[in-house]
Amino acid sequence: MRRTAALALLLLAACGGDATPERAGTVTTSAPATPGAPVATAARLRSALLAVKDLPTGWSLVRDDDEDVDSFARGCGPLAALDEAFAGGADGAEARFGQQDELGPFVTESLASLPSAADVTARIAALRTALSRCPSFRYEDAGIAREVRVSAVPFPRLGDETLASRVTTEFEIWRLSMTVLVVRIRNHTLLLVGSTVTALNGRGPRLAPADLERIARAAVTKAGRGLP
Repeated sequence: MRRTAALALLLLAACGGDATPERAGTVTTSAPATPGAPVATAARLRSALLAVKDLPTGWSLVRDDDEDVDSFARGCGPLAALDEAFAGGADGAEARFGQQDELGPFVTESLASLPSAADVTARIAALRTALSRCPSFRYEDAGIAREVRVSAVPFPRLGDETLASRVTTEFEIWRLSMTVLVVRIRNHTLLLVGSTVTALNGRGPRLAPADLERIARAAVTKAGRGLP
């Protein structure tokens, strides 16, 4: 699993039970869950992912770097479970695209399929609850405590249900900013993470909200047509 998508969900779920419940930095809309279609095969999920031809000019496919993020999930069953549920796991599919240079921006799409729409809605509800408990929290990276902030991000409803958040964290002289979208399409989940790495002084590549929305709409349309 690629670091950006996995880290996004791990960070989103990384709050503990002692966190004070507060209103989450999220924008959510939902539609009633309907009976699910058949579970999609891994091959069907892969075929429903975005391809370079579906993206605006300037994007290219980024190959898997096999960077391991298991250390973020150790000792936290719910955190690992959310990652598995939304990022697809062994039976899911994922593609990552980049623009400009090694700092991004990047867009990572993950698709997974569950037995019913109610199952997907339940997992989105679990993620929403996790977000409500920790608009900010800390995690440890190589022995260094780092702060993560979750804030509201306006985004139109896509698919049958949408959960949208922005996650930011800082390391050394860099700031990682991720817009995380979780969309229910019948009994399937689409996770889209738009990420950029900029210097703390603000210099670096940007991913315009309009560009991310255009990519998200293309992803939802393709998945909606390509999945059962």
